[in-house]
Amino acid sequence: DFHSDGSDIVGLICIKQAESGGNSMITHSIQAFHRLQQERPDLAECLMKPVVFSRQGEQASDEPPYYRASIVGEKNGQLFCRYIRNHINSAQLSFDDIERLTPLQIEAMDRFDQWLQHPELCFHMRLEPGDIQLLNNHAVLHSRTEYVDFPDPAERRHLLRLWLSSYQGPALPDNW
Repeated sequence: DFHSDGSDIVGLICIKQAESGGNSMITHSIQAFHRLQQERPDLAECLMKPVVFSRQGEQASDEPPYYRASIVGEKNGQLFCRYIRNHINSAQLSFDDIERLTPLQIEAMDRFDQWLQHPELCFHMRLEPGDIQLLNNHAVLHSRTEYVDFPDPAERRHLLRLWLSSYQGPALPDNW
């Protein structure tokens, strides 16, 4: 699934490719949201309301195991996207004390997912050893294709990820 990470910028460097597959895919979430707004304003509005995300067991000792945030948020006239659908689905399965997704919210995410994969918005690339990818996590979502790795552990796919917080980054939506 297309998703963002919990930082301003995500970096990826390819050390070794898989035997086949593992292509990187990126898409522009804000453009997908604009298309959804044009097509179905009611669904776009759903993405701007808070939903529950699981922290996947990675919370601090004083934090709850989940948080509420909108998928798309606005601050100072600028739109931002935070989308990790499997964390939303995980929260729905893991916690009894949270609000359930409505059929309209599910439809909104389903249609958003379709727009994210639209050929005019989605770009596929095969990172070669030494290639570096840097993405704005607030506007660009990423994913990858499935891959088959080499049997020899020394030849297996190897990528390094880097999460960066921008020192003077934009102010983010209040409910984030």
